[in-house]
Amino acid sequence: RFARPKLPVMVVLIMRYLAREFSETRAMPCQKRAHFLGEVFRLDAKAEGDTVAVGGWRSADGGRAADAAWFSVSLTRKSAPWAFARGEPFRAIAALELLASLLGLMLLVPEGDAAGDSSAVLTLSCGTDNQGNSFLLDRMLTTKYPLGIVLMELAHQMRRRRLILRAKWLPRLQNEEADALTNLDFRHFDPRNRVHVNLEDMKFGVLNQLFDYGESYISDLEAARTKAKESKAADLVRDPLTKKRLKAAGDTLRERDPW
Repeated sequence: RFARPKLPVMVVLIMRYLAREFSETRAMPCQKRAHFLGEVFRLDAKAEGDTVAVGGWRSADGGRAADAAWFSVSLTRKSAPWAFARGEPFRAIAALELLASLLGLMLLVPEGDAAGDSSAVLTLSCGTDNQGNSFLLDRMLTTKYPLGIVLMELAHQMRRRRLILRAKWLPRLQNEEADALTNLDFRHFDPRNRVHVNLEDMKFGVLNQLFDYGESYISDLEAARTKAKESKAADLVRDPLTKKRLKAAGDTLRERDPW
């Protein structure tokens, strides 16, 4: 009864996100019929070994890639440590794909261009070859880390622009221009239309703060788990019956529990 267990990390992060949102606004637009803009941009992400990149281009109105605005950015352990924190970056591929959606929204759909009127919300879609993110944006729900933090930042940017972003799944062959951007292959695009990206200069609303808190929180939890495991092992060794049993059976699993 005297225990004070810590809340799950995602619960704390969501509460911090909501506190930030309510500090800026406490009202939501009264939605009439949404104005659907169709597909506005296409995107992709790549994670192979230490090579991590995201890219996208503005495909609105069926324009050619050669005439479109585009971006391509390589992620490093310094600019996006969360992509490498769980081992191989491919483990965070869903979060990387969602980061590409976030950058596409911020870079290719400027705030002033997308703002809806006082009684309507704009709806637009992006093209991606990750089918999971189409379901994710429909539900706006995940319990995974770091995917949840990127989703909260995306929700923040959508609120600021008064729009709803959906993801439309595309076969990989139909998304080859965005795939080329993640491979640093720019032959489909005009260099003059490139939107240069520096993640450290991006005006994220909640992303950096939540990642800073989330990483420290998870580090504390892992340290507490390690300490609890060591304490439990020490208690077992100190127990005379356990000590006697281990000595009689041997120390290896093969000796304690043979086939």
